[in-house]
Amino acid sequence: MSSEEAIRKEARYWLVRQQSGEMQAQERVAFEAWLSADDLHRQEFERVASLWGGMDEFRSRSFPAREAARRYRRTSVFGSPFLRFASAFTIVAAVALVIVLGPRSAPEEIHRTAKGERSAVTLADGSRIELNTDTELRVAYSRKARTIHLDRGEALFTVTSDRDRPFEVMAGAGRIVDLSTSFNVHREDHQVSVTVVEGAVSVTTSRTGPIHLARGDALSYAPTGRFLSQRKLNPETAVAWREGRMKFDQTPLSEVMSQLARYHPISYTFSDSRIGEMKVSGTFRTDDFQLLLDTLEAALPVHASVDGGFVRLEHAVP
Repeated sequence: MSSEEAIRKEARYWLVRQQSGEMQAQERVAFEAWLSADDLHRQEFERVASLWGGMDEFRSRSFPAREAARRYRRTSVFGSPFLRFASAFTIVAAVALVIVLGPRSAPEEIHRTAKGERSAVTLADGSRIELNTDTELRVAYSRKARTIHLDRGEALFTVTSDRDRPFEVMAGAGRIVDLSTSFNVHREDHQVSVTVVEGAVSVTTSRTGPIHLARGDALSYAPTGRFLSQRKLNPETAVAWREGRMKFDQTPLSEVMSQLARYHPISYTFSDSRIGEMKVSGTFRTDDFQLLLDTLEAALPVHASVDGGFVRLEHAVP
């Protein structure tokens, strides 16, 4: 249990004891000492007390759980005051607090980047998410889990360890669970790709069991959850986008153009399907569309015609 959760639990306990009307002098001394020990103690107690003050409607209603609590009689006594409730009223108060204060979840956060834009966000637990171009994700934190929904695009996750709350990324039909690491996830229409930069992750899809990946492992799966491939990859290649660059190693030109279209509002076509199969290697800037086309024309026997946002690639005339 984290220190934050322990403080919340203790604040609820002291409020229940206070409201029971049965707090003894010795307990009051302990309560005041607890309040004075840390400003966070007092802040959390004031928060739960405020919530309790708005529960008049709850306390005036009758429902089975409440009536059962009123009929409750203790059959044993525990030594620790943190485990002992002194009367049926205390049980009712505990039920009320569970209903009002129950598992708290932070409001869902949505983070987006436009085409050609990058951004970064540091989450409440210290974890960091770097978003690549044209990306949208949702952050849903609760007491028991830290869940990120990657709806589109690409992001690098650098996670702060918390054994009590696993960190998971939901992307398409897959679930990527952090095992103390830094990892990149790229969600496209036809596949999701996961690359481990440091540490390890576990990937589970709707059609595969857990697959453990270590540093440099890259895995991809289809939107249906079907496993596509697993290979070794230089992590620096996967996250070159952080520096505004794209790295290719014998990559088909069709894939190069697909990646370029992520950063610029363009569409493209090939006059011959064989052009799309030409292999490209090198490092290119993501923000200079024309420079990349010029480089392709210099390195390959192709010519690129540009009309507004439309690019046509054809065989170069000798």
